[in-house]
Amino acid sequence: MKKTIKLCALLVAAAAAIAVTFTGCPDLGFGKDDLFGTWMTLDFVNGEPVSYYAADGGYYTVTWKFDGKSENMFAGTGGIFKQHLIKYNSTRTAITDETFWYGEYAIKANSSCSKGKLYLYYECGYSMIYNGSRVGDVSLDTLWDWDRDDYINASELQAVLTDYTTVSSSLCPADSTTKVRYYQKAGNPVLIQIRKEGNDIKCSDIEYFRFNLKDGSLYGYTRLMATTRNARGDSENLGGIYSQWEGESAIGDTTFRGGVRIHNGCSWKGDNVRYMGRISARGTPEEPVWMYSNTKSNSELFNLVDNDDDTNYTIPDADIDDKAEQ
Repeated sequence: MKKTIKLCALLVAAAAAIAVTFTGCPDLGFGKDDLFGTWMTLDFVNGEPVSYYAADGGYYTVTWKFDGKSENMFAGTGGIFKQHLIKYNSTRTAITDETFWYGEYAIKANSSCSKGKLYLYYECGYSMIYNGSRVGDVSLDTLWDWDRDDYINASELQAVLTDYTTVSSSLCPADSTTKVRYYQKAGNPVLIQIRKEGNDIKCSDIEYFRFNLKDGSLYGYTRLMATTRNARGDSENLGGIYSQWEGESAIGDTTFRGGVRIHNGCSWKGDNVRYMGRISARGTPEEPVWMYSNTKSNSELFNLVDNDDDTNYTIPDADIDDKAEQ
């Protein structure tokens, strides 16, 4: 009996080790990528967690949720990500802006999944609070459950999302900064940044980043950096927004998945780098149960300038440098 128990323990330990090797997240099942789960804005000051960052005269908290299926993106089915952003005023006493986004994502990483490229497809959005006033009446709990069809149905724009002749209509303006085009009916809180060409979905807002994962454990990596800045610290020639819509004016000749580059940088508010911490499935964004073990500040833990990384980040499809994590 004791031998049987000991053998079972060894088998469990071996299975856990294999899971770490292949997925980094053994508690979350085989076949999941290392972004699987929920991440929130995180830094440390004197060893204490801080779940917001300062920018634009206020404070931001961002939550990302990934379904762990990014490898499907390049097969045409896509991993799903959701983003909840809150902006507070300068005293953090009131919410001035709040948005929720739904889209697809992909990663391209080294063999240890610690470094690589992150692609976020911002397909559908919902304005919850804008300039301090509530815009939509759909609850946050409901938005976490919405899929693409829910946004399209709520947009009241089903009839025009397949009509390429309406690109320059009043329903489809371009953002003044990012140049991303989006559909929005007047007075409706839903923004749609996709349209269909036959059965293919074309996105006008594909954003490209470099990522780095740290603080690994039995439960996978627990700290994340994503940035538009190159590993050499160059902020001009990495991050970009790509549009798959026809007729868009390109910046340079770099393309990605049939899309042309329309903006240098990203649409993130007030920053070109995000630092996130993973929370346990037992926690929620409102009451996070953090999974970190390392309490170094982001500037101490991550290498925003990484001279050991020889990946060509200027080209989104270029291969990843597979050096071991330093």
